[in-house]
Amino acid sequence: MKKILLSAAIALLGFSAWAQVPDKPEPPRAINDLAHMFDSVPAERVQALEDSLQSFAKRTSNQIVIVTLADLADRDINQLATDIGQKWGVGDEVNHNGVVILIKPKTAKESGDIGIAVGEGLEGALPDGAVADLLDKVIIPHFADGDYFGGVEAAVGHIVNISSKEYSSKGEKKDTGGGIGTGLLIVGGGLGAYWLLRRRNKKIDKKQQAADATEADTGAAPKPDGKEGPAAAATAAASATAAALATDIDDEPEEPEEEEDTFDDDDDTTPEEEEKDQYRFGGGKFSGAGAHRKW
Repeated sequence: MKKILLSAAIALLGFSAWAQVPDKPEPPRAINDLAHMFDSVPAERVQALEDSLQSFAKRTSNQIVIVTLADLADRDINQLATDIGQKWGVGDEVNHNGVVILIKPKTAKESGDIGIAVGEGLEGALPDGAVADLLDKVIIPHFADGDYFGGVEAAVGHIVNISSKEYSSKGEKKDTGGGIGTGLLIVGGGLGAYWLLRRRNKKIDKKQQAADATEADTGAAPKPDGKEGPAAAATAAASATAAALATDIDDEPEEPEEEEDTFDDDDDTTPEEEEKDQYRFGGGKFSGAGAHRKW
């Protein structure tokens, strides 16, 4: 009888913990700001990152999901991030190449908390030590200054760079010869992501592209980068993260940016094709890998 009661209690605790995981968004989204941490961020900036993360997932099968929660209900944030990835199925069901970034905002009474859970298929590319360094050297400095979205953008840029090298544009695992060192993650990954951000920024920011064209027609000299100082340059680099995700790491020829379906009479896309192209979680598995930090 005691064994039965103990088993029932364990099962009940497991069910309770699982019930605390937020429901999977419908339709699925990459950015799930349930704690409203990004309300002050321009909607266009948030949507640009959302669109780019979805495009990146469709090309490579790697999925990066950001979730914010106002309350962790006394749960360990890394375990909760793992449960979210498992329950939602973040990543591909074959490659299990998902990443969940879970954030609880700082309040007057409690410190902030962030956990990054790594899917089983990316544990070699993003080992716990590398994730810890990403938190310490990239994310937390932004968060300490109150720049939450900038910290997320910077983190995404690094993770995109690394996960793109692990899986090809067809979702096939590459032979990378093992894990990646922390220095490459923080330095090489950041520089590579930053270069891509700069290269693709004009395609995302159409208004700026039009302004550049006007300046060229009138013979106005282009403004030098960094004119407003290092702080402005850093902000611009973070804001451009969304643009980097629109391109694979491989230097492929640029193609015209895809426009959203308008469902007009000339659109010959079949319902089956539309459904296949929709962003969705693929059934990835998580086993608890990752790291977390408070600030």
